[in-house]
Amino acid sequence: MTATLTGEKYDEVTEALKDVVDPELGINVVDLGLIYDLSWDEENDALVIHMTLTSAGCPLTDVLEEQTGQ
Repeated sequence: MTATLTGEKYDEVTEALKDVVDPELGINVVDLGLIYDLSWDEENDALVIHMTLTSAGCPLTDVLEEQTGQ
């Protein structure tokens, strides 16, 4: 079961995600509007991040996924 993050926890995660910067644009994924849902998977004790990329064929997908996972 997952629960959407809200309040202080949402703000904390969003602030941390501002360190994830699109290398081509030099803008973080939060300010780019790429994050569209943050939830907590209680069963697996894990954060679930739903995001999109700047383009369908984004050549730096692996870089963004790695940075986001940290």
